[in-house]
Amino acid sequence: MKKILALILALCIVCACLCACGGDSQPDADDSLQANGDTQQGGDTQQGNDTQQGGDGQQGDQSGSQDSQSGSQGDTPPADTTPKEEPMREFDTPEQKALWVVAEAYLARKTYLQYDDSNLVNGSTAGVVYRTDRHVYSPEDATRQFTTYSNCAAWTYDLYYETFGIDIVAWNTGMLQRDTEMHAFTYNVKKTETQEEKDRIIKEFFDILQPGDLINYRYADGSIGHVMLYIGGDDIIHCTRGVGGNYDYAQNKELYEPSGAIQRLKTDYLFSSSGYDLFSQESFSIVRPLMKFTDAQITQKTQSRVENLYNIYIEKLSSHPAGFTAQQGEEVTYTYFIRNNRVNEATVEIVDYVPENSAYVSGGDSVNGTEIKWSVTVPSGGSTEVSYTVRVNSDAKDGDYLFTTGYAGGVDVECRKVYIGGNLSADVRAKITTEASKAATMGAGGLALAEKIYAAAGYTVDLPSEADLMNSLFTKLGPTGNHVRLNTSSEYLSIVAPTMYGGWYCATSDVFSGWRTKGVLASQLMEGDILVCCENGKYTTYMYAGGNKALALDGTKIEVMDLIKTRDALISAIGYDCFAVIRPAMAD
Repeated sequence: MKKILALILALCIVCACLCACGGDSQPDADDSLQANGDTQQGGDTQQGNDTQQGGDGQQGDQSGSQDSQSGSQGDTPPADTTPKEEPMREFDTPEQKALWVVAEAYLARKTYLQYDDSNLVNGSTAGVVYRTDRHVYSPEDATRQFTTYSNCAAWTYDLYYETFGIDIVAWNTGMLQRDTEMHAFTYNVKKTETQEEKDRIIKEFFDILQPGDLINYRYADGSIGHVMLYIGGDDIIHCTRGVGGNYDYAQNKELYEPSGAIQRLKTDYLFSSSGYDLFSQESFSIVRPLMKFTDAQITQKTQSRVENLYNIYIEKLSSHPAGFTAQQGEEVTYTYFIRNNRVNEATVEIVDYVPENSAYVSGGDSVNGTEIKWSVTVPSGGSTEVSYTVRVNSDAKDGDYLFTTGYAGGVDVECRKVYIGGNLSADVRAKITTEASKAATMGAGGLALAEKIYAAAGYTVDLPSEADLMNSLFTKLGPTGNHVRLNTSSEYLSIVAPTMYGGWYCATSDVFSGWRTKGVLASQLMEGDILVCCENGKYTTYMYAGGNKALALDGTKIEVMDLIKTRDALISAIGYDCFAVIRPAMAD
């Protein structure tokens, strides 16, 4: 059942690497209420007391996502050929303005929706609980090399954290419903309201509603709900599935919404019979977090965003996306991509720092010690790039990494860590590509075949069986169920390619350490990398053979796969119980 995921995601991710950032689409009939028999998993489900997994599950708050890197700096930049300035609105308070600017920053980037990746597996039991009350993603975390994911309540939680640095605690719609201390308005639907009563309640609702408020409702059966941000006028921004995406837990399949999960919506959709039709729900509320958090102040980061980065798109990329490793003496280049969506030219001040374990090589308008600066002027509707290059120190230790936080207009911008060590020489990588084409004649399968290919390329590796490898790498959580977590004490941990493990039953809490990839793409792999997948105790193994090729290391059928099949194989790893990408050279 899970393997349905593979074919759908493969074609989707091919498109994902090339499509534009942002999104301004209106939900269609698919996003309207379906209170009859829709599967409610992926929404704000209640299991026992209130084990919630998101919101808007029936009504389209499920668009699918991968936390995956989609290539190096050479990938096509996010397309946006004309200025799309969202006119600066007038607000009664700076707090309302700040929330709107941060919301627009999220909207301009491709965040996708997936409930499973907001679930955490409790370390002491096999039960699944909702995400912890902590901040997950900032707008600039979403780049061509790192796709972020969220859901309706997770996004509004992140929004308030990003804007004010506060933990509103309510990270699902049930908690928002129960925390009446934040309620400016609540209505429990009777289902007997006359049209006159409805009109009166709607008027009261909109009289009270203010920019920055959250509109939260619970479905008619009280099981799940949805939450949205009101930004003034007749406009709403929310995290939803949009018009084409859905995550179906019953069939374990994920679809891709090209415009992303954060969407615009008009307020007339709230009470429309073809929309959310709030009078058909159990209840609806206006949630105003700052009623409770009266001491909340706009963070310096948000002030800088409002002043300097409004309608400016920034992303920081690396020549070594997550999953790549760099050898001592190797050069690594960091690039800032800047797009100006304003109607006038804009100047952005950028500062970055030479990472530890490396030395400066080139780049920057000015360099002072480890500090690198640029002053970048971009015409209206235009885009540009600036970059700098460092060299990994010769005395850097294997397992160390390069990581640095830069600042664009005063807003911190990062990309994934570049780990050091574990690269094969160019000669060995080329030989692996050649020998992989002869695999069918080697008389083996799985990791035993991988050993033979390495040996034929002149490189000796000693690999365990698939069962020994995966049983060592993943620790089962609790006495029942299939949930696992990466075993950081495993003797084979050193050969797991950085961030590249996961799977359907792999504890999502691991992602919060920054050391996990949701999905694996060919652009992340290095020749000789081995993908091992486990499903119900059965193993499927692939080797990346360079370019657009992967080798299926099945004992009965040895197949060199082209780009599309390679993507099929890699993306399907998400649907397995667990998977890991093995880079044998990292053991040296």
